[in-house]
Amino acid sequence: MPRVHGRKEHKIIILNEYNQPVGPIKEVVKELGSFLGILARSETFCPLNVFNWRKLDTKDDMWKYIKKKYDIPDEAKPWVFESVCSAWRKYKSQLKTTHFTTYDNDELRMENRPVDIPESHFKDLLKYWNSDPHKKMSETNTENRNKLKCPHTAGRTPFALIREAEMEKIQSTQESEDDSHSDDAFASVMGPEHPGRVRLYGRGVTKIVLKGQKGNLGSSDERMQQKMEEMEERMQQRMHEKLNE
Repeated sequence: MPRVHGRKEHKIIILNEYNQPVGPIKEVVKELGSFLGILARSETFCPLNVFNWRKLDTKDDMWKYIKKKYDIPDEAKPWVFESVCSAWRKYKSQLKTTHFTTYDNDELRMENRPVDIPESHFKDLLKYWNSDPHKKMSETNTENRNKLKCPHTAGRTPFALIREAEMEKIQSTQESEDDSHSDDAFASVMGPEHPGRVRLYGRGVTKIVLKGQKGNLGSSDERMQQKMEEMEERMQQRMHEKLNE
C-alpha cells in the first residue's frame, strides 16, 4: 500500500447507480478498499482515543487526502466513510482481542502495548474498555453478532462488484426465470431486513435509496431495472439453496 501513499497520479473511480465504486476494473476497487483500511489504522485520521465515529473531526482532511490519490466523485463520500468507519471498528475489536482480553491487568497490557500506538492513546483506550458502559455495549454487540445469518465472506470483494458480475451474466445469457415467490422465501428464511441497510447491496444502500433509484428510472431504463431485479432474485435463490443444503 505504500505505492498508493507515494504516488502522484489520481486513479479514476467509477460508481454504479448507488454511488458505490465498481470500476474501472475490480483491482482498482479492491485497492481502494485496502487503502481505506489503512487510513482506518492511521493515528492522524482515526486516532484510537476518539471512541465515537460521529465525534471524529478529521473527516474533511481524510476526504481531501483520498481525493489526492483517487479521482473519486463526491457522491461516493458516504460509502467511503462507512467503509473507513467499519474498518476502524474492526481494527479496535482486533486490538481488544490481542492486547486487552489476552492479559489479566492494565500493567501487563501497557507492557505489551503495540509499538505503533501512542502511549497516551492506548491508556485512553484501556480506560474506555474497562468502563461499565463499554462492557454493556460489548455484551449487546456479541449477542447481535451471534444472530448474524449471512456475514460477508467474499474477502476484499465488495457486494457492489459481485452484483456487477451477476448483472453481466444476466445481460449476456438473457436468462428468464419464473421465481416470483423468491423474495418471500428469502425473507421467511433470513428474516426481515434491518434498518439502515439492504442485504446483498453492500455499503451505502438503504431501502430509501433503493426506492428513490427505482422511482427515478425512465422508460429507457426499465429493461435494466428488470435485469437488476432478476439478478437480485438469483442471488436470493442461491442464498436460500445454500441454507437448505
